[in-house]
Amino acid sequence: MSYKSTTERMLEAQKSDDIIRNYQLQKDIIKQSYFEKQKIEKLKKEITADVLSQIGTKLEDEALKKLIDMINKLGK
Repeated sequence: MSYKSTTERMLEAQKSDDIIRNYQLQKDIIKQSYFEKQKIEKLKKEITADVLSQIGTKLEDEALKKLIDMINKLGK
């Protein structure tokens, strides 16, 4: 049995005037699109959180280095 894409199945349903099948295929397409958007949003949030944590760590490191330099300059 060969695999048919959702679009191919929808075209077949339209040709045969199978309203219920056409409706189900459209519903599947909408659900698939929604879940793909959800996955993308989740991935964007994870990436953003990771990048922000790295930026925060880098800023803390730079601030500590500057503070150490300032303390060392006080002793001179």
